[in-house]
Amino acid sequence: MPPETITDPYLTPAQGHIRRKFLPDYLDARTRELAVRNVRASVVFGWPFDSCSGRIPPVQHALLGLAENTALPPELIDQLIATADADVAEAVACRSDLSRVQLAALSRFEGAAIRLAHEGRLTADDVDPAAQPRVALALLEERSGRPEWARLLAADPLVETREKVAACPGLPHDVMQTLGYDPKSSPSTTKT
Repeated sequence: MPPETITDPYLTPAQGHIRRKFLPDYLDARTRELAVRNVRASVVFGWPFDSCSGRIPPVQHALLGLAENTALPPELIDQLIATADADVAEAVACRSDLSRVQLAALSRFEGAAIRLAHEGRLTADDVDPAAQPRVALALLEERSGRPEWARLLAADPLVETREKVAACPGLPHDVMQTLGYDPKSSPSTTKT
């Protein structure tokens, strides 16, 4: 009898399927789903995993499991954050029991910081808009960013950034005027 497979719409037939036999039996359903998402991300985004066997790197697998473990003590969460990569940081950011210090430490990872900003768990004091413009945009979208950030980002050379700023609610009047003169990011042509 062939092993049961997890069919994933993000994987092409040439990339194959993720076989359940490669996922250890001791994993609970939530951890197994995280493992599948990790392999999917590996295939879609080209992140490293053993393509010959379809296995997730054992260390990464264990770290993602630790990030989801609700019984993990705060000092171990601190160690996990200190050694985290972007994937583990995003998994840790899903926890509801993080301290302000831990949230600030996670904010160095853009993906985790954007998630935390949209959830209202990251403040303007935790973000440098010049270093993390996408995080600053997320805070502006949630009306938690500073007005000077809108001014800074409205002058960004990237049209995409200016368009996202134009879509933010509650922009200062001078920013709306600046963006109004820009035909590629005019607030009247984007959602408000």
